[in-house]
Amino acid sequence: MSTSIKLSEDAKRTLEKLQARITLATGAKIPQQRLLDTIIRLSADNIDQILEATTQARPLTMSQLEALLATPADWGTETREEEIDQTLYGRRATAEDTRP
Repeated sequence: MSTSIKLSEDAKRTLEKLQARITLATGAKIPQQRLLDTIIRLSADNIDQILEATTQARPLTMSQLEALLATPADWGTETREEEIDQTLYGRRATAEDTRP
């Protein structure tokens, strides 16, 4: 059974380069379908690396950041500036810490 999948242009180029390198190394052209099957099997054995590569934190977009900042939450406690400094810097803030 065969299913079509869409690849980004970058992924397609990478797959083609990998296919070319294998062809040069072995002297035989491996079909992309077979290459992808092999990659998937090998990836299943190395799930930790796949998780690490696909779950890395990504920066928020400007609209996501603005939405987050527009909805502050009251946690019912007051926080002193000194406590914030201690959390951020591990000590009380100095003038150098607050320089732009």
